[in-house]
Amino acid sequence: LQKAFHLTYLFFIQKIENAQSLNEIKSAHKLALHIVNELIDEGKNSIEITRMTTLISDTVVKRLILLYLNELGKPPVSFAFITLGSEGREEQTLSTDQDNAIVYEDCDIEISESVQLYFLKLGTKISDGLDSIGYRYCKGNVMAKNSSWCQPLSVWKNYFTDWITKAEPKDLLDLKIFFDLRFVYGNNVLVDELHKHINHITSSSGPFFIYMAESILQANIPEGAYKLKSSFDIKQLMLPIVDLARLYSLKNQITISNTIKRLNIIFEKNIISHTGHTNLIQIYNFLMQLRFKHYSLQISQHKSPDNIIDPHIM
Repeated sequence: LQKAFHLTYLFFIQKIENAQSLNEIKSAHKLALHIVNELIDEGKNSIEITRMTTLISDTVVKRLILLYLNELGKPPVSFAFITLGSEGREEQTLSTDQDNAIVYEDCDIEISESVQLYFLKLGTKISDGLDSIGYRYCKGNVMAKNSSWCQPLSVWKNYFTDWITKAEPKDLLDLKIFFDLRFVYGNNVLVDELHKHINHITSSSGPFFIYMAESILQANIPEGAYKLKSSFDIKQLMLPIVDLARLYSLKNQITISNTIKRLNIIFEKNIISHTGHTNLIQIYNFLMQLRFKHYSLQISQHKSPDNIIDPHIM
């Protein structure tokens, strides 16, 4: 049965890879997510499920990019399409919006305007395509269709320098998703360069880590979560673990963005204890499992998946 599931799932991944239009991607994507939902109903491991949802979204993005590159013509310079936030951490669920950006190669000033115009067209097509498939527009407009997040490498390096050296504690809430960046398509050398730059700047920026640590300590546990009397946002319960893994990873120059992988590496480096590591992994997996169970229930009731858990139902 497991093998049959796996083969069916791979079949729909291949359908997305071979799609010749947005509508073909959309229908193959819908069927692939149906397979994932059946695995959720069976109570499969949340790590396995997020791996599948990430592969689906990455395949969709890559296919969209290839279709639109064919439409727009060869890029004027090399570029990298990156994902951020939960998608960057390979932790996408069934209730998700898009967080993405484009980093492109620096070019001569004479052509810089036309180069950005090309990548903005590409970014807009990708973001619009993703939204029509079911990956909602980012409410904060952190997408490749926004000119702020469609920039050459030098500008991205300046962004991170400013965020790390000048950001105030209140800014971190909006900025931290950028530190979960992950390469998806294009020239990965650009992303490697960006990671090197981030590591270089963070290596001599103590206040940045103090602010990050303080934001974790000030995290509020929703009242409904510990009294179990009212509904609560399960994402709010998971954020301190995600933030902790990010903090230790940045401090120790670990460029992997996935929370579980981050926790495993910082444990292997003896940064956290065996007990601490075990507890964090178990809590994180339990909450993610609960989240997927909640989505499955909502889908069966023909509701749009959200993160608001009712403890009386669960």
